[in-house]
Amino acid sequence: MPHKYKSLLWEESTFNPVSVYQPIREQIGLSLRHIEKNLWLIDTLNALNKFFSAKLFLKGGTCVQSYLPLNMQRFSDDLDFNIGIHDPELLKNMIGDINTKLKEFKKADDIYGKFIFRSTDTKIGYTTFYRIVPTKLGLKLHLKEMREIIPGETIKVQINFKHEIPAFKSIEKEYCSFIYLSPDLKEKVKFTHLSPEDLIADKILATAKYEEIGFGRERFKDVFDIGMLLKYHDVDFNMVYRKLEYISDKSNIQVERLIEASINNQKKMKNKLVLSLAGFNALLCRNVRFNEDSWLNFCDKSIEKIKSLLK
Repeated sequence: MPHKYKSLLWEESTFNPVSVYQPIREQIGLSLRHIEKNLWLIDTLNALNKFFSAKLFLKGGTCVQSYLPLNMQRFSDDLDFNIGIHDPELLKNMIGDINTKLKEFKKADDIYGKFIFRSTDTKIGYTTFYRIVPTKLGLKLHLKEMREIIPGETIKVQINFKHEIPAFKSIEKEYCSFIYLSPDLKEKVKFTHLSPEDLIADKILATAKYEEIGFGRERFKDVFDIGMLLKYHDVDFNMVYRKLEYISDKSNIQVERLIEASINNQKKMKNKLVLSLAGFNALLCRNVRFNEDSWLNFCDKSIEKIKSLLK
């Protein structure tokens, strides 16, 4: 299917599986799809940076990777943000304004490049959008909003509108991705990131198995992200504690219980996830892949550092 959509950030020649994707793949071991999707993810970040009319705070796993060495990252396939606006309908209108501007600049057509509203969850406070982008890899796409299967890929964008404080500390920096290991990719996007301390607190909360309030999940990516931030950053644990304290006040659960719940859950996960290392390693750059011993050691070091939060 022909399309008019062009990237807002990259030259058309960037989207070449042979001359661009393959050399990056040889360096880091990730798939061609991971590389292409990361190009579009950064293009989407650029579109939001240029045209969204309110301040967004990048968070989540994609934000975590931006703080890590380029060859020590994992693939993260979506964009998560906090915002100081608490009206989801206003967010929908603001995203609609982006679509108008993208079309004016001929950076979106009737299918590709624009943002599509998917859902709003008022309980957890998220509004979700998808952006359809082209692919050079023969991938097929069928969204419920589409009547036909088309060539393409999606970039998921989630905006959390419930936080009274979008970030305890934010950092303005260029987004850093494994694709920049290619000397030919020079276009950068500067964006507001949550601090490593904010991110660690969020990930501790995500892994705090606490059924009464619905916290806690068992995902490799959370354990990896916590451990890597602790490994590569001189973390201010007082700030991490203050953010967890703020969250605990809102949820009426003692901060120590949240930390202990995260530690206990990570202890369980470290052994459970050994059986799935091959699948997880496929999402990691080659230099950071684990065997059983290195994974268990990585988890133990991370857990010991988190224990320092218990006063």
